[in-house]
Amino acid sequence: NFQRYVVLSVFIRVHPWLQVVFELTSMAAKILVSLTARSARFALFEHGALARLAGHDNGEAAWSAFGALLQQHPNTPVYLMLDTVEEEYRTEVLPHVRGGARRDMLQRKLGQLFRTVPYRATWLQGREQSGGKRQDDVYLFFALMSGELLRPYLDHIQRQRAPLAGIYLLPQVSQALAAQLKCATPGALLVSCQQGGLRQSFFLHGRLRISRLTPFDPQGDKDVALHYADEIEKSRLFLYNSRLLPREARLTVQVLDFDNSLATLPAQLPQETNFDCQCLSFEQVCAALGSAATQLPRDSEALHLYLLGKYPPPVSLAAAQLTGDFTVHRLRLGLYAASAALVALGVLWSGYNLVRGFANQAEIKTVMTD
Repeated sequence: NFQRYVVLSVFIRVHPWLQVVFELTSMAAKILVSLTARSARFALFEHGALARLAGHDNGEAAWSAFGALLQQHPNTPVYLMLDTVEEEYRTEVLPHVRGGARRDMLQRKLGQLFRTVPYRATWLQGREQSGGKRQDDVYLFFALMSGELLRPYLDHIQRQRAPLAGIYLLPQVSQALAAQLKCATPGALLVSCQQGGLRQSFFLHGRLRISRLTPFDPQGDKDVALHYADEIEKSRLFLYNSRLLPREARLTVQVLDFDNSLATLPAQLPQETNFDCQCLSFEQVCAALGSAATQLPRDSEALHLYLLGKYPPPVSLAAAQLTGDFTVHRLRLGLYAASAALVALGVLWSGYNLVRGFANQAEIKTVMTD
């Protein structure tokens, strides 16, 4: 009983420190930003959910609101997501090498593809699916061709020394959604209506290959389903003609239909054996993502902000000099967590020694009595 009392006392003392470690590592708040040419939306991501979601027309009012948000939440990591036509994607199959050879090879390729573009990145998308012995690596090279949309927000971030975690394109974030939807066919075309227009992202075996944004105003279009069908058919033909998807491979179109207005869409698309269209309701998407998603507003923009907070992409368009404060922020959190862990370990070790000391004294008394 005494030993149980000591262990319980040690746990009570250690528990607050363990709680601190948990809060620092997994529950830290994030500032999420979604930018298009016309609008900006901001949110906080806390305890696995969105909070304080707000939208503005992209202009001085949005820039001021963003600056105020940074002041209210100092030292909070910022995640920027863009949905714009000023983007480009290239898929390349390169030899499987490691270390410095891989780094040099990717830098050379980036320079060849996007020589003067400041926001560019490389994303390893797995190994080539081939029957031969040599399985090369598949890389997605992508870039934001203009940084004008970012400049006012980066100015606020640098002025207030806010830790910038990364700059991402919306299709990068969509890959997490594609993974959760678990498409059964090799090719999946994810279609959603965003603030920036109609977004179509193609995934091969769950990995992003290319994305396309076209202007679209659902309020001004008389037949929304017909417009979707026309744009989807253009994308389907492009995928086959560019050989991004073999003609014999099956393609599934997954359309986010949160207002249930696209019931007639599948009938307006080609009825072929290797082609299928699924209109996904808000409830179906929530079932794939989990119960936390049910609290989201019924719009794709909020959904992608949630995905950005929960599943931030591993690759960012931001150069190292832009994310330096975030690196320092993570090191500081790591030191706090390590210090808390050392204190907890010290208290546990002291408790163990205390218990063993009392046990040894009891054994000594027993031996002396005998």
